[in-house]
Amino acid sequence: MVFSQTVEGLLRALAPMSATSKQKLAAIGVDPDQRLDAAYSREKWLELIHLACDIHHPGRDREETSYELGCRFMGTYGQTLVGKAMLTALRVIGPRRALDRMSRNFRTGNNFSETKLTEPSPGRYELWCSHVTLAGWYRGVIEAGLSLAGASDVKVTLLRREREGAVFQVEWK
Repeated sequence: MVFSQTVEGLLRALAPMSATSKQKLAAIGVDPDQRLDAAYSREKWLELIHLACDIHHPGRDREETSYELGCRFMGTYGQTLVGKAMLTALRVIGPRRALDRMSRNFRTGNNFSETKLTEPSPGRYELWCSHVTLAGWYRGVIEAGLSLAGASDVKVTLLRREREGAVFQVEWK
C-alpha cells in the first residue's frame, strides 16, 4: 500500500492543476479536491504516477518526466506531517546514514519498498531498490533526498534493472 501522505506529496508536486487535470485524477479514483484515502494499492499508485507524468509534461519521455517529478516530490512531501519529520531526521543524520536507512525512508510512504546498499569503492555506492517501474522517479527522489540531507552534487545513475528492482549508483561530494 502507498500511504496518503505520499499521494498528497505527489499531488502537491503537480500544483497548480487545471480543472482537466483534476478530472483525470478523479477519474482514476484520486480526487485532489476530496479527502484522500488512508492508503492506495501499489497498482493505483503506478496508475497515478504515470498519469502525473502525463499531466506534468504531456508527450515527454516518462523516465525524464518522472525524474523531474521525483525531485519536485521530495520538497512537497516535506510539506506533509510524516514527510516533515522524515526530512528533519535526514538533515540530522546526514547523507551517508540516510542512504543506509533508505528502506526505512521509503517505508514512510509505502509498506513494500526494500533496499540494499553496498559500497564497491570508497564514496561510490550501489543501492538496490525493489519494485522499480520508473527508474527516473527513484533517481529524482534519491538525489533530492540526499541533497536535503546535506549532500552536494548528488548523482544517481541507473546501473541495471533486476527482476522486480533496479540498482542505482549513488555519488556525491
